[in-house]
Amino acid sequence: MDRMTKRERVLAAIRGDDVDRVPYSFWYHFPMEDKAGPEFIEAEVAFAVHYDVDILKVMHDTPYDLPAGLEWVTKPSDWRALEPLDPRKGGFGRHLDALHAIRKRLPDDRPMVDTLFSPFSYAEKLSRKQTLRHLSEDPDALRHGLAAIAESVGAFGRTAIEDGAIDGMYLASSGGQYDLMPEPQFAEVFLPHHRRVAEMCAPVGVCNVLHIHGTDVMWDLQAQMPAHVLHWSDRTTAPSLSEARARDARCFAGGVNEVDAHQRTPEELAEQVRAAIGELGGRKLIIATGCAVATDIAEENLLAIARAARGQ
Repeated sequence: MDRMTKRERVLAAIRGDDVDRVPYSFWYHFPMEDKAGPEFIEAEVAFAVHYDVDILKVMHDTPYDLPAGLEWVTKPSDWRALEPLDPRKGGFGRHLDALHAIRKRLPDDRPMVDTLFSPFSYAEKLSRKQTLRHLSEDPDALRHGLAAIAESVGAFGRTAIEDGAIDGMYLASSGGQYDLMPEPQFAEVFLPHHRRVAEMCAPVGVCNVLHIHGTDVMWDLQAQMPAHVLHWSDRTTAPSLSEARARDARCFAGGVNEVDAHQRTPEELAEQVRAAIGELGGRKLIIATGCAVATDIAEENLLAIARAARGQ
């Protein structure tokens, strides 16, 4: 078939239509101090162009803004101070400007998504991993904070999509792991706020990705959230791609083990790509690492993933 543009290829994979080849993507965290400044913008564009990824997933490492006078959430009552943020101001505003700058400098029509960390993930960052302790001490206060975070993150994602800066969210849903908390607790306390973010972006995005983060994950529970693409570390945690296909008909992203990708040979990574394509017959699939790879991964390892996805 005729060669597709990156946008045509990705959207066809999402629909389950024939593609000229399976699309691919991978990413890592950039080490610069200013996570929304000129150096960050340059790094994202250079990465996208050099590795020719079909989807550019932008890293969103800009800190979440807390109310004036609150540097960290140190006690449960601090959560009550959080209110929804304006997506065009503060850290969100700076990151939105960075997204527009990256989009303008991309050389083609490839879809671009931005990482939206889930309310549980932000709560862990803001409280220095005291979320569950705060839940036990003052559940109403924590719920207030989670709701404010969800509204803030969802509004930012929706605004970025409506502005044309990105084509969809990349919602990283964390906390839904059996070794972290019981399933009823996650389902009752945290999942509704994660779902709120997904639902705010669902009507406007054309390439919304749900990342089910971690190992030993509550996959079926989290997969109920709306998204065009489901993504998880299928090489390190259940279900496998084929097992998941029996439970969900949407497009999947995955196939490459991100944990040790920097230690593997290029041929070993290429074999993982070929195996994933074979597992799903190359349909409704985007080749991707299961999460971010190590920043110091060898260039040749990433190029091996790209070449294998291209059938080279």
